[in-house]
Amino acid sequence: RRSAVAIYFKGYKEEEPFKAGFKKIWMNLLSYRLQHFNEAIFLEQCNHSPFINENLKEVSKQLIQPLFVLMERGKKEHWIKNADTILLLTHIVGAINNVARYSHYNRKPLKPEMVKLLFDLCWDGIKG
Repeated sequence: RRSAVAIYFKGYKEEEPFKAGFKKIWMNLLSYRLQHFNEAIFLEQCNHSPFINENLKEVSKQLIQPLFVLMERGKKEHWIKNADTILLLTHIVGAINNVARYSHYNRKPLKPEMVKLLFDLCWDGIKG
């Protein structure tokens, strides 16, 4: 889990403008899901397992804390909707996961123009 999280935040700097930082993390998440599909699916299944205790879930939440901080900043700066952060992240990550599944199971690589469109769709869905 730690190695995946390191990839999610690769190149991200807290001080950069909100949209640039958000896009970097979004692209990293998508790239990770596409390039490490089986591992990502496994981690997702583990996260939803009733055998994972609350301590492990809390550790996972702490690992992705910079994303929560970024989302709160985006709401404060009026970049994104002032909605519950978990709901926003569910929308964002759910879309990324479904696109990765579609690409993997249908053996359809995502072209750069498709990735741009997907980001724009996500952005349009959360912007304030």
